[in-house]
Amino acid sequence: VYENSKKGINIFELFAVGAALEKFGPALRGRKVWCFIDNTTCIFALWKGYSDGKLLRVLAQNVHRVAASFGILHCPRWIPTAFNPADGFTRDEYAAIMEEIVCSCSKLISFAPEFSSLLAGVLKDMK
Repeated sequence: VYENSKKGINIFELFAVGAALEKFGPALRGRKVWCFIDNTTCIFALWKGYSDGKLLRVLAQNVHRVAASFGILHCPRWIPTAFNPADGFTRDEYAAIMEEIVCSCSKLISFAPEFSSLLAGVLKDMK
């Protein structure tokens, strides 16, 4: 429904913030976390904890709920798209960097087999 609309990217980006806090919350417990986001709609939804769009409102409130559950002080900050390192991995010019990351992770798996299942899942998600 949302994949071809301008509003779709807002939903995906705000969902990503919540998912990252859910995934890494235990490791970030009690810390201050800076979330650099190049989407102003998402930034304002997080700053206000509210959006006119029902789904964005729910996602923004979920970010606050997850952060609170882990005692994380999350600090959403706007960053220009050109300077957003997270966006680079979705563009062709970063294909070489991605290949290097995959190669490094593969080497680590061969060096430390006990990390193989963890890193294999990461590699699978990256491809």
